[in-house]
Amino acid sequence: MKYIISKDQYRRVLLKFLDSFIGDFDVEEFVKGQPRRDVRASNGDEFAYLWYKGPATKGCKRELSLEKEFTNDFESFIPINRKKVFSEVILEYFYLKTGIKCDCVEFEYFTGKYDEFDTYDDDEIPITVTDKKYDRYYYKKPKKR
Repeated sequence: MKYIISKDQYRRVLLKFLDSFIGDFDVEEFVKGQPRRDVRASNGDEFAYLWYKGPATKGCKRELSLEKEFTNDFESFIPINRKKVFSEVILEYFYLKTGIKCDCVEFEYFTGKYDEFDTYDDDEIPITVTDKKYDRYYYKKPKKR
């Protein structure tokens, strides 16, 4: 049976889940000359990196780059199938918790496809290994006119 989830429903579920999954953030202090700050969840796990204007930000003043481990853990509960809505919610939630406005967000998500390749053990017997495929998604918030 197929279920259709609207953008608004997906957004509300994400906000509630982020509130219980992450809680508050601990943002590393700004050090002059360092373009990157670490962002940790309330439980101490690395959540993301906050990049200030520089070579990694591709035209954004502040970019939030999510950890792959965070998105993997998150996807084990809720799939990231509406990437634009997910990006907007992450930026909104980060602003609500820290007061820091970010222009862009970047993350990797599971594509639903697998790579299969052969590896060899010590006895030269091929073992087929399945690896998840990931794609990178980059979202830039549109400028208000």
